[in-house]
Amino acid sequence: MSDPSQPPLEGTPPGVAEVDTCRLAMDRKYDVVPALICSTCCLFGIVYCFFGYRCFKAVMFLSGLMFGSVVIFLLCYKERILDVPLSVEASAGIGVGIGALCGLVTMLVRSVGLFLTGLQLGLLLAIAALLAASPYYSPGTVWVPLGALLGTGTVCAVLALHWQRLFTVLSTAAFGRPS
Repeated sequence: MSDPSQPPLEGTPPGVAEVDTCRLAMDRKYDVVPALICSTCCLFGIVYCFFGYRCFKAVMFLSGLMFGSVVIFLLCYKERILDVPLSVEASAGIGVGIGALCGLVTMLVRSVGLFLTGLQLGLLLAIAALLAASPYYSPGTVWVPLGALLGTGTVCAVLALHWQRLFTVLSTAAFGRPS
């Protein structure tokens, strides 16, 4: 409580006690799944940023793991499989399991890993361009952004197959860059 010898704050009605802000505690409730996802993304970003092309197979595994996990998690979470609703934790577990398989494929088959790395770079560039253009241009249909995403992703994926080192360095630099 405040000191009674002090005059009340300006605008405080008479008879209303001031609230001691030092005693108010912040109510922090952290969700486990988003906290794990954020910490995993930070760890992957550090690996991408500092070990990009030098640890080529590890980066290919992480790229496949991230891409496969995100796609399968979104499919499991949004769609009902066999008429059984899945919790967030179950969807995340299925996503990580299948993402690990995708990571193994991208690590062991070099062309698949390079294609996926270029695809992710193209998707990132298209998303950045769409977000930059959003205050100035609003498409009337969903096909314009979807075409931009798929077109840019495919072009970068094919270019990554041709110029492997350049696009791997660009992709790991873009994904490992701190926000």
